[in-house]
This record gives sequence, structure tokens and C-alpha cells, in this order.
Amino acid sequence: MSGVIKKLANAPDIYFIPFPTKTDEVYIDVYFRGGMYDEPKKDAGLTHTLEHYLWTMFGEKVNYSIETNAQVSGEASRFYIETTQHKAIAHMQAFFNSLFTPDFTNQDVFNRERLTIINELNTAFNDTEDRLHYIFRRTLFGEESPVARSFEEEVRNIKKFSLQTCARKHEELLSSGNIVIFIGAYLPSQKFLNEIVNLVKRYHFSVSPETNHKKLAVPKRLVKHATLAGRRGTYVYLVYPGYTLDDVPEKRIAQSIFSQTFTHISNSEVFKKLRERGIYSISYRNNMCRRFGLTMFFTHLETGKETEFVSIVRKGLKKIQKDGLNPERLKERIKQARQDIERRWKDNDKRYGDIIDDILNGHSAFTLNDSKKCLEKIDNNHMKKIAKEFFNEKNMNTLTIGARKPKLK
Repeated sequence: MSGVIKKLANAPDIYFIPFPTKTDEVYIDVYFRGGMYDEPKKDAGLTHTLEHYLWTMFGEKVNYSIETNAQVSGEASRFYIETTQHKAIAHMQAFFNSLFTPDFTNQDVFNRERLTIINELNTAFNDTEDRLHYIFRRTLFGEESPVARSFEEEVRNIKKFSLQTCARKHEELLSSGNIVIFIGAYLPSQKFLNEIVNLVKRYHFSVSPETNHKKLAVPKRLVKHATLAGRRGTYVYLVYPGYTLDDVPEKRIAQSIFSQTFTHISNSEVFKKLRERGIYSISYRNNMCRRFGLTMFFTHLETGKETEFVSIVRKGLKKIQKDGLNPERLKERIKQARQDIERRWKDNDKRYGDIIDDILNGHSAFTLNDSKKCLEKIDNNHMKKIAKEFFNEKNMNTLTIGARKPKLK
């Protein structure tokens, strides 16, 4: 079998992703499209509860003898196992049975996992970074947004959910349009891949399209403060709309290079000006999903330096809109990006994950050659365009978090 990315079946979609490095390992991922962002307020936490129950029932069924885990995000639930080629078919049969024809009668597991989720949420809420991220989302999108469900709201709902509630949610997700299956292996036989397809065909899936993901607009020109007692100084976030995962990879790569070059310790003029003013660092984060995309530049400051930080960043972005980035620094950043992409393409785990992301977001797999061609096209005109399109005054949101509201000029 050649090392070619291949779609093995439709409805549900099944993809084979070849590993570049020889190994006996086989990865199997099952994605249920539809996550926490799809939940109405009264069901906040239901997808998370279902994910815990299904994963635990499978783990107990195989006595946790298989490498396995599960995750839930705003847009999907992921279940995966890692096995070997000679054990894969047997392991997949148990795995698929647990996901596609689960037993919703084990009250003990259900009660235990509800407590486990509440403990997980408590831990996250008391973690400084997780708590800041929640406050940030709530401040930007508003308390009623599915992006900013409160901890208390989710805990209240989880205490009320029943096995029957989870079974109904599972039935809703168990459709040919919502399920995507990925297989990763090194040069498996066609017979092996056919066996996997035949395994999946044994199950019944309702015929319906993918869950409709409603877009969420990133606000513009907000100036907001959220109070967080017991913290010294101020967290400052400058937030701009960005590309979503529905946008083509070329655009997302260009925006990532922009953000990295703008904030990098050795490449950034803005970073140097901040250090001259006694400000330790500037960081960035590109948050991309199918519903929204945003880029934020952020830092933590002593009280009184907030206006200085905002002014330096705004002036830096305006300069790029006019002149672009430093050509030599941009060239170096593109070179580093090419090296990073080449390393990822040679790594089994990273290549597998990157291709899954491309396919889940409605694109064909973005190969190493595709990435290289994209990087060859990126120049300062791209950087100017991104700066004008996204990082302009009309789009900027200024969010601050701390014990006291700063006076921004």
C-alpha cells in the first residue's frame, strides 16, 4: 500500500493517513461533530458528560489494557485508541461497539463520572490560566454566549442529567454526516484497510448532514474590564478578528507568521520598545475554530503601564500597515516556518494530527509541498494586507482583567 492519504468510505467518512516512519503502531480516531458550542443553555455540559460515560464504559470493558483517551471541544468529541497492526481489528471491534452501540444502563459509572467531571471543572476553575481564559471569553462574547458557559451553570446541569438524557444526545450525534473516522499506520495492506471499512458497515447510522455550526461574530471596538480580586497588576488583551478554520490553510499560515514575527523576542521591534519601557514581554494567541477566529496580543503589567503597552502595540501595527515587517526578519521567520513544517511532516503523530485538522475543517489534506508553495508566496504585501484587514483601529477590542479598572487613554 503506497503512502497516500486515502478516503476509504463515505457516510460515515473513513480516511487512511500514512505514517512517514516505520512502526507497528496503529492509531484510530473517531470524531463526533457537534460539541459544547452546539449546546443550548439548558444542556451545557451534556456533550462533556456523554464523552466521559462512553470513554469510561469502553475503558472498563477492555480493563484499560489499550492506550486510549477522549476529549471534547467546542465543536467535536474525539475518541481514540493506539494499538498494533496484529491487534487492531479486535481492538477496533470493541472500540466501535462502545461508541456506536453503547450500553446506557450502568448507573454506577454514570454517577461516578458526573462527580469526576465536577472535580475536573473545579480544578480548571481554580487554575489561574484556565480561569483567566474563561473570564476573557465571558468579557469578550458575553455571558449568554455558548463560548462562555459558566462553571456554575455546567455543574448545575450535570447534576440533573440522566442516562436517558445522554442516550438522546448520543442518538442525535450518531449520524453519517456527524461521524468521521481516521486510521493512521505505516504501509498497511489493502486487506487490513478493507477489514476496517467492513467493521464500520456493520453499524447503523442515521442519514443526516453534518451539524450546522452557527457562526459567532467577534465583537469590534469593545473596551471592557473584568474584576479579578487578589491579583497584582493588570492583564491586558488587544483582540482582533482573525481567520477561522473554514478559511484556506494558506491564509492561516500567513496570519500565524505575522503574529510570530510581530511578537518574537529576536525579530520584533515592538518587543524591543516594550523592554525599553520596562515591560517584560508580549505574547500572542491565534484562536481558530469553525465558528470564529481571533488573534490577541497580551501581557501582564504593573498598574499604570496599561496605556503605554496599548500605545506601543497600536503604533507598531500601524507601521506595518504602511511599511510591512522588517524584510530580513520576515525572511528568517519564513525559513523557520519551513523547517517547522518539514519536521512536523516527518513525525508520525504531528503529520497525523495536522491532516485530521485539515479534513475536519472541510479542506483537502495540506501536504508538505502545498505548505512550501504557500510559504514561497508570502511576502511583505501579505503582511501589509493582514495588518490592514484585521489589525486596524476599527477592529480592536481592549480587555483588561485585574483587581482595579485601569485608566486607559
